[in-house]
Amino acid sequence: MTGAALALADGDFCDEVSLALNNETTETVAELILELDPDTVGGKLTAEVPPFCRATGTASPVEGARIGFEIWLPEKDWNGRLLMFGNGGYSSKISYDKAERALSKGYAVALTDTGHEGNDPIFGKGHPEAIVDWAHRAVHETALRGKAAIAAYYGKGPNYSYFDDCSTGGQQAFSKAQRYPEDFNVILAGERRATTTPI
Repeated sequence: MTGAALALADGDFCDEVSLALNNETTETVAELILELDPDTVGGKLTAEVPPFCRATGTASPVEGARIGFEIWLPEKDWNGRLLMFGNGGYSSKISYDKAERALSKGYAVALTDTGHEGNDPIFGKGHPEAIVDWAHRAVHETALRGKAAIAAYYGKGPNYSYFDDCSTGGQQAFSKAQRYPEDFNVILAGERRATTTPI
């Protein structure tokens, strides 16, 4: 058995994710969630969420950057795919409702706060790296960590990787296609909020 398979058998698999992600630029805590507390994801659950490994962390790939991210990995019945959701406007809000539905369908899920907190563009004043994070870097860095977490947890990377969202999420999608075309196999870009995800 591989190290990841042994970890799964022992029930200590989230430790593999933390070990894979933590380094001089990334701080991550990963834990097995047997029953998701609605209060930790902003309120009412939108789907029946199975047990999963939840990795939360921050990445600082360059000085001045602070990218918050979450990676959700279903404990069982992973469908072999990574699905990442974007954001709206200047908001750092994470789409937990979409994450819950995707996880219930067997997807590993990646999410980011785009490198700041709040929904006012004032976040960029005096913080040029935060603007770069919001514009494109946060999605890229989160995608890389999502793939690394998947490899550590399941012993192999995703068969397919998707990005999906609208509004600013649509801008993120086009930016991904232009700057980091290797990050995703499929990129779904919309101009307003909608559910276009292949789930």
